[in-house]
Parts: sequence; structure tokens; C-alpha cells
Amino acid sequence: MNAVRRIWIGCTIAVCAWLMAAGSACALTDPLSSVDVRPPGPYPVGCSNVAQNFALAPSDNDRANYWEGTSIGGQGHYVTQLLEPQGGALIYNVSVPDVRGLFTTFAGQPVPYAAIVCYPTSADNTRPDYPYDAALTKFVPKMQRGSEPPLWADANARYPVLLYSHGLSGSPLSSAYLQTITLFASYGYVVVAPFHGDGRFADVSIDGLADVVHLLFGDGFRQDVEMQAIRPLSLQSVLDALLADPNYRDHVNAERVAGFGTSLGAESLLLFFGAQLTTAFANLHSTQVMSDARLKAITGYVPYFGQRLLPAFGDDQNGVDGMTVPFLGIVGTADETAPLLLTEQGVNRMLGARYVVAFDGLTHDLVLADLPDIVTWTLTFFDAYLDNSAAARAQIARMNEVKGGAADSVRIAYTPPLAPATGEQLPVYRFVNMNTGEHFYTINEAERNAVVQNYNWFRYEGIGFYAYPIQQPGTLPVHRFVNMNAGDHFYTINEAEKDAVIQNYDWFGYEGIGFYAYPSP
Repeated sequence: MNAVRRIWIGCTIAVCAWLMAAGSACALTDPLSSVDVRPPGPYPVGCSNVAQNFALAPSDNDRANYWEGTSIGGQGHYVTQLLEPQGGALIYNVSVPDVRGLFTTFAGQPVPYAAIVCYPTSADNTRPDYPYDAALTKFVPKMQRGSEPPLWADANARYPVLLYSHGLSGSPLSSAYLQTITLFASYGYVVVAPFHGDGRFADVSIDGLADVVHLLFGDGFRQDVEMQAIRPLSLQSVLDALLADPNYRDHVNAERVAGFGTSLGAESLLLFFGAQLTTAFANLHSTQVMSDARLKAITGYVPYFGQRLLPAFGDDQNGVDGMTVPFLGIVGTADETAPLLLTEQGVNRMLGARYVVAFDGLTHDLVLADLPDIVTWTLTFFDAYLDNSAAARAQIARMNEVKGGAADSVRIAYTPPLAPATGEQLPVYRFVNMNTGEHFYTINEAERNAVVQNYNWFRYEGIGFYAYPIQQPGTLPVHRFVNMNAGDHFYTINEAEKDAVIQNYDWFGYEGIGFYAYPSP
């Protein structure tokens, strides 16, 4: 089959650029670009036992020392020392490898950890909430006591797992983390969140010039490397513990594991998958800590990719080169702790599906008012790459904002097309957009079905022609773009034209290779 050298779906680049500058109808709003916030999750939430002996820590500051981990005068504090001894809490050990380039103080030693698990529970669950602050205003919902088992919304269901990694010097019980954890559980996720206890491994506060000197030129840098390297190991170990625990193993789907990390927690999840951590300040050398492909998708909220002088993943973020795990970064335009430019630099080096969404004016905080936006972006992303929903892939590829709440804008959006593994010609399906009169083509049957079922402004016109889903001798890739203003698509077989569009026309989102075809003679 000879395909035309290029197929325009929508305006030509030159005409579209001129019309858009003139405010023309070429900038029609894409119906998929602005979406409503997700409605509240359908499930009540229960949580595992984290009952504590508060006689040891009567004030909130005392309790935070245990939750967040401290090493005061050689006397360490951690939440396992505060937990009630009746049993039932999820406690496990992390075996730190004897790798001296990464680990110093704790190399070759077991380190105790604890985690909280929150999950969709039955409407009949009458267990009381558990207050955990001194003023009795903060609660763990429907918490198990002693060795009570979880009460599931559906005892026969297998729920997806969400690994939750909090930011530096926090804990699942501090800040707004617990509210975020329970919110995801209300949508049907089993959320497991370790108490990282960062203060056990490094001085996580910088109070003056002396601390800066100690961090960069003394033992402080090695301690920080160790702290950062232990974090992904604790995530791997807690996932192992969850999947082996008889309370959870028969109620979760080990093939559907996603990650949500705030700040340093996002770095930890990328290290979990195989990113390389900066381990030398002078030459920005980076080292892989571990590699575990069980994570199918990662969302990072204000994700920490380091600072200009000290990027998190090696020189120019080369430690994330080739990363294939789908990644969504939700960043703040006013964030000086995790600068937007560093995030974009790292995400642009990844190979998998990748998105960066910026919240205007957001600093390095977890803002409760933004949770509806955060959840809507994240759940759409998880639907696409954890549940493999073709409709969600089409949605996330074209989303520009969630209505209301944060002023969000898309900085990076790459949605790889679905590619059947076959060397035979397949039909390329044709649709007409009844709002614009333009055509859309896809070789993927699942995407065709999703468009038919969910987007009634597209009329299915049948098979347009035949092409190849994988490259054959003599064929060339047909590259696919979406006009993020008008919602129309553009295809080109010309590599130079593809590169020109990517470099010069930022309202076109590159969606990868649509199919392969023979060039015109």
C-alpha cells in the first residue's frame, strides 16, 4: 500500500499559526482539554493499627520526633518505639546492602520500619476513628485495634496497590499526608505508606552556613546519600511485606501497583524503578540503588529532581535516561525547593509516557484545596497506565486543565500510541469530528472502540486504508500529533517536518508513531 506522503488532520502548520494569531476558529476548544473534578470516592476507608503509647510522647512535637525519626545525642527515636505492643501494626525490616558508595553507617545492617495501610472498607464497619494528636482533632479512620483483620468493601475483590512515599522529614501522620492517603483509598486503592524516618539517617534541617558546609564538604553529604538510598529499599520491603501478609495478600492485585510520592517521595519512587542517584558532588556521578519493575505508573507531586548545583539524578539528570515507567509530575511555578526547570529537564530524558502539569503560584507545599485537581489528574493517569484504559489514554493525552481549583497548565505531554505486536497489515480506522469536520485515524482497535463508546462527536466512518503497526522493510514511521487547542490531529511521514513541529509549534502535542507506511513514489 502506498500512503500519501503526509495527511493533515486540521489546519496546515502555516495557516493554523496565522489563524491562531488572528484569534480564528482554528483555536476551537477541544472537549477533552478541560475536565470536571472527580466526584468523591465511593468507599468509606479503614486503616491498619497504628495505636501508640502517648505517655512516652505527650506533646505533638514529641510524637513527631518518633514519627519522623531523630537521632538525638546518639539516642534514636522512631515510631516502632511508640507503637503499642499488642501486635497488629505492619512492622518490617529493611536489609541495607553493604555497598559503601551508597551506605555508610547502616551498611550491612537491618533497619526497622513501620507503615500504615488504608483501604476501601465496608459501609458496615463500625470501628471508631483513632485520635493521634494531643488536641484530639486528627484521626485515623476506622482503625483496626490489636490484631483485628481489615474489613473489606468486597472480600472477594483484588484492589490495586498504591505505594505512598511522603516528603523529607515528614510521616504518613504529619501535614496533609494522611488526608491524601485516605482520599486515594476511598477510590478503591490499598494505600501503603511507610514512616521513612529520615531523621534517623541524616540531619534533615539546614539552619545556617555551618550546616551548608557540613552538607557539601563534610559527612553531611554522605549521610544524605545514605538516607535517600534507603528510602526506595524501604518501599520495596513494604511492598514485599504487604504482598506476604495474610491480611492483605489475597485482597490486592500484585500486577496493579502504582506510586504516589510528594517531593523527595517522588525521587524515592523513581529510584525504586531504577533511576540513578547522585552520589558525588564534585563530578555529579550517579549510581543505581535498585531496580524493581513492579511499579506500573508514578505520580510525583512537587517532585524533587534536585537543585541546579546538585541535581538528584546525576549530571544533567542523566540518571533517568531510558526510564520507561509512565510518569506524571505535578509541579509548582513558584517552587524554589523543587524547581520546575529541573523537573522538566529530567522528565524530558525519560522514554515512557510522561507528563508535567504546572500549578500556577504553587510553592513547595501540599495544598489541601488542590486535592481535587491532584486526584483528578492522578486517577486519569492511573486509569490510562495502571488499568490500560484506551479512553483514559485519549483523555490524558488531551487534558489541559481540571475545572476550578488550581490554575493548571500542561508543560510536557507524551502519550505513546498503543502498538499491536504483529507484522501484518492492519486496518486504519477513520473518524470524522462532527464539530470541526476534520478526520482522525487510528490503527488500534481498542482506541477505536474507546472513541466509539465515549466520544459521540466523532462519527465512525469505517476502514480508511491499511498500514503496519510495526516497521517493515521499506516502510517509514507516520508520526502523530494532536492540536491541543483545536483537538484535531496531524500526521506526517517526514522526519524533518516532525522535528520542526516539535521545536517550533508548542500547541501540537507529539503522540509518537501512529503506524508505518510506504512513502509515496
